[in-house]
Amino acid sequence: MKKIVAMLAMASMLAGSCSVMAAEPETKTEATEAERNYSPESGTGWMYASINGEQVEFEFAGFGKGLTGHTYNFKSEEYDLSVTFNKELEAGTQMDENSIIQIELMSRDEATSGYYFAKKTVRENVDSTVTLTQKTEEGLMQGEFDVTVLSGNRYVGDARPGMLPQLEIADGEFCFCE
Repeated sequence: MKKIVAMLAMASMLAGSCSVMAAEPETKTEATEAERNYSPESGTGWMYASINGEQVEFEFAGFGKGLTGHTYNFKSEEYDLSVTFNKELEAGTQMDENSIIQIELMSRDEATSGYYFAKKTVRENVDSTVTLTQKTEEGLMQGEFDVTVLSGNRYVGDARPGMLPQLEIADGEFCFCE
C-alpha cells in the first residue's frame, strides 16, 4: 500500500501539480530547464542570464507601458534590470541589432558596481540579439537574448569603484506573463 501511495505522489509531481512542493535546488542559479516554470501565472516569471561569465537568476517584478513599448522589470540579489523589447519582435524569428531598444542595469555587486544603460537613438544602436519563442495575447513572453550594456553616462553610480565600460549579458533566457 505504501508503494502505491509513493508512486501516486511521484506521478502527481511529474504531472506538474502545483499543490505538490518539490525540493528547491541548493542555489537558485542551479535551476535546470526541467525545473523552470514555462507557464507562469499573470504577474510572475523569471530570467536567467550570464553577466560577464557569472550566472544570475532574476525574478519578474512587473512592467510599465510607455510610448516605445512595455518596459519589463526584473530583480535579483546583485542587479535590478529593466528592458524594452522592439515592438517588431515576432515569435520564431531571431532579430539582431536593436531587438532590445533600451536596457538599464543597476549593479550592487562590488565587481561591477554602478549603472549600465543602452538605448536605441538616431546615432546609437543597441548591440543585441533576441529570439522570441512565444508571445501570446494573454501576455506570456518567452525567449532568449544576448546584449552588451554600456556604462551609464548619467551621474548615478558613474564614479563607483568596479564600474566597467560594459557588461556582456549572454545566454539569457526569459519567461514571464504580464
